[in-house]
Amino acid sequence: MTLQKFIAPSSNHDLAAKFLENLTANNSKQSISFTGKQGSGMQPLTFPFWNQMSGYYPSTLIEFLMKGWQTTVISGTQGSGKTTLMMNLISEIHPKYSILTNQKKCDFIRSLYPERNVLPFKKSDSLISDFHPRRDVMVSVFDYEDLSSSREFLTVHLEGVFSLFTYYGNELTDIIASLSSTLMKSGICDNKAHAERLAANLIDFNIHIERDQDTGARYIKRITECVPLQLSFNGQQFETRNIVEWRDGKYVTVQPISPERLQLIEKRLSEVDNLQKKANGNAAILGEMATVPDTASEVYGSLAQLAESFRAFTKLHWMDEH
Repeated sequence: MTLQKFIAPSSNHDLAAKFLENLTANNSKQSISFTGKQGSGMQPLTFPFWNQMSGYYPSTLIEFLMKGWQTTVISGTQGSGKTTLMMNLISEIHPKYSILTNQKKCDFIRSLYPERNVLPFKKSDSLISDFHPRRDVMVSVFDYEDLSSSREFLTVHLEGVFSLFTYYGNELTDIIASLSSTLMKSGICDNKAHAERLAANLIDFNIHIERDQDTGARYIKRITECVPLQLSFNGQQFETRNIVEWRDGKYVTVQPISPERLQLIEKRLSEVDNLQKKANGNAAILGEMATVPDTASEVYGSLAQLAESFRAFTKLHWMDEH
């Protein structure tokens, strides 16, 4: 099993995901380098990986999160690579979904993914219908500044399938607090507890990126799940689970994904797998080679279903801890 299959093929778009493909037999550190389109102003982004199963776990997990419709916040400081990673994650979103974003990002995403339906956000009284009559085919991609300054943009986030957005910060708790404040200022929530509960239900995962001060290398520091609590505990409406962390030169699994989230992701992966089969069936009828890119399933076997692959993947890392 090699790392090169863990992200979308670079031939599909100009935003190339460059791998160090040749893994040595030793447990030496490897890296993935995401490089933007020439002239785009995007700087290379390198993520350290370890030549063991726990090493390429983050890349595979992120693919499953995107295919499982998990709203994900990419956090980090200025220059850490938040936008670069977000642009790459779009390649993992099923092509049937339209991408909704601001005008500036709209043009950029279209240049990177000309085959995708990318829609610009515009303020409107009849917001959703102006973009698409079916809200279940829309994924929003934006910066947190867009979300915090516009009630309309926040409404789109609430109505869509799932969202990707960047946040200038460090901890998931800070993101929840900021989003809670936004919900109250926007008039969507009228008290802090309600706002925090809704914010916790809006965010599924946080990918935090850091930049090494000595080497300048940018890497995924941790992937954290936001778990809403059914009953608040000492006023707390949610808990955070660090699923994977970069420690002492390698990635380690920390806590398992919550059982409820696992079931939800499996359900959605099954739906994506059915879409794959339908696309392949249509291609066979038409006599064309038209398949939906699905790198995660290729890693675990071209005939394996995504949901089954996900179950095997989580069991591999946590055994029966779920």
